[in-house]
Amino acid sequence: MTVVEQLRDEVVAAKSTRRDNVVNWQLNVNERRGKDDGAVADSNRSMVPMDWTITKAKSAQLFSQMPQVRLLPRHAQYRDAVPVFATIVNDLLTHANVEAVMNEAVVDCVNAAGVGAAIVRYEALTEAVEVPAIDMATLSPEAHRAVMQGEVEVPMVPAERVTDRRFCVDRVSPDALLVPDGFRLSNWNKSPWLGYTGREPWARAKRLLNLDD
Repeated sequence: MTVVEQLRDEVVAAKSTRRDNVVNWQLNVNERRGKDDGAVADSNRSMVPMDWTITKAKSAQLFSQMPQVRLLPRHAQYRDAVPVFATIVNDLLTHANVEAVMNEAVVDCVNAAGVGAAIVRYEALTEAVEVPAIDMATLSPEAHRAVMQGEVEVPMVPAERVTDRRFCVDRVSPDALLVPDGFRLSNWNKSPWLGYTGREPWARAKRLLNLDD
């Protein structure tokens, strides 16, 4: 069995386990909504069910607002750069809307599934350009002058230049999360793989996953 075949079998098993868990997770969500009986109409539900109150209180205890990142330098030569880097990190956390994702993931943990997940992505738009095949900064002043005056032609090679970029942080719903069947450790960094299922427009999927037609 190849690695791809083994991974495909593990994903199928993970989907089967997830399908069984979703039934129980939905019961937890219904309890919070005050609809513990499928026959209960929305108009007859309790306005403030006990699970809703407990869930909101516990979620607020675990995470209420996005904290500010504060960094300390490990090496003296980086002391001046650390505050600048901390400011950039805090700005990126705000732009990526991490606070909303954390609030959603905490509720997933407390109420629905006992687990929450998020995915962090870096996305960039690029354009094809021609760049010198050599580093112009390494040329001597005489060679650089000759290039600028057109006396020497520098070979060009195709390259991609980033025109726009962003960091994205998105919640992964527990009913979309894929975990190897049988993985029982609390440190998910030790999982052989993690994944999730979802849908994307074809044009976006091609760009994100580097697919061809």
